[in-house]
Amino acid sequence: MAQKDFSAVIQLAGNSYSSSALIQRGRIFEVEKEFEPAARDYDQAARRHGDFQGDFQILLDKARVLEMAGKIAEAIQALDEYVATAKKNLEEKGAWEDAYLAGKITEAEARKQALANPKADR
Repeated sequence: MAQKDFSAVIQLAGNSYSSSALIQRGRIFEVEKEFEPAARDYDQAARRHGDFQGDFQILLDKARVLEMAGKIAEAIQALDEYVATAKKNLEEKGAWEDAYLAGKITEAEARKQALANPKADR
């Protein structure tokens, strides 16, 4: 029922839809194990902010649900996109000392390596 409500909000708002409504609907899709629609909503929410000036962190959620959907190449691509965007964000803000974001970049790069080399995990 909530999924329909968020869909209605997104549809009624047209091009000015709220990224938070997309994220919430994506979370519902994720709980319902509909990973590909969740990934689409997360992608649209991230891109809603132009060149990821907004919440580009949602790309990590996109990568995670793509992995759960078995779409490993697409999950790796989302992680690559996240890392590039996060590094650009750090450079633009001059915040290389941002420990949280630097840690998230390290985690994303490690997850990408694990996905790219699944036998190395064993």
